[in-house]
Amino acid sequence: MAVASAGEPARLAQSETGAMAVAQTAKQAAAARRSSNATHLKAMREEQTISPSGNAEATAISWTGGKDCNLALLSAWRDPTLNVTTLVVFAPKGGFGFHAHPIRLMEAQAEALGLTLRIMSLPSDKPHKEGYIDAIRHLRDENGITVLGTGDMDLVGAMSTNWIDDCCQAVGGIRAYLPLWKADRITCLNTLVSENFHVVYSCVKQPWFDKSWVGRRMDEEAIQEMKQKSTDSGAIAHDNGLSPEGQKLDTGGENGEYHTMCLGGPVYSRIIELEKTEPKEFQSEPAKEGELRWWTYDSQKWWTIGEVKIQA
Repeated sequence: MAVASAGEPARLAQSETGAMAVAQTAKQAAAARRSSNATHLKAMREEQTISPSGNAEATAISWTGGKDCNLALLSAWRDPTLNVTTLVVFAPKGGFGFHAHPIRLMEAQAEALGLTLRIMSLPSDKPHKEGYIDAIRHLRDENGITVLGTGDMDLVGAMSTNWIDDCCQAVGGIRAYLPLWKADRITCLNTLVSENFHVVYSCVKQPWFDKSWVGRRMDEEAIQEMKQKSTDSGAIAHDNGLSPEGQKLDTGGENGEYHTMCLGGPVYSRIIELEKTEPKEFQSEPAKEGELRWWTYDSQKWWTIGEVKIQA
């Protein structure tokens, strides 16, 4: 049995102190690198193009934090007739938990973009569309917004016209801005890569994906894999024309096959760094009698990013 010498406790203390100092130094070095990267990105950040005439329209972007609204933001950012001031989240009161688009992450995006984030709560005691119309009217009257941009690409579900455009027309004095409408899906995905957006998958669904895709960065390889998936049909035949079950993957995710979040890009002042966490698994409950759901089907499994931990 070894016997510790009288100087052993002191050496152990010195060793522990040294280890703590090394860890602290490494932590400080990592923070310094992030600060340096943020400074570099800020210097390279693309400034918004606004007409010097002073006639640029006050613009808000309907926001989820995902790839499409970021492309809509970039388009508006480069349009001198528009002055983007606001990101707006239409949030059902006490309903959807934003598992795929965490509010905390959207707040970090707004800070990195230098824009105001407004969360418009949609009441549960009135029709959904009426809640949208009231929220858009508030944006017009209280915030002076005259243009509402969205990353919508196509009609979804049973819709025959664009939702935001319909609501804006109902309000009046505010117009919809749809830069991605009917755009080619793959072209949009390739633009995200070429413009150096840092986009990650925040929610994926079977049968097209598994949980290994959660947190993965959207890059050329991921896009190629999705193109391949889009040529294959799902595993089970769907029971109605609206259910995604058994349908081919829409590479834009327009049927809810996947969702994304953006962590950086040409108009961000910094990259938002997330700590890796275990994905959360969900399973869709059976549809209510007579309910047609274009975004899911009974017992469909899907995965989202876990607890959001943003590195300082």
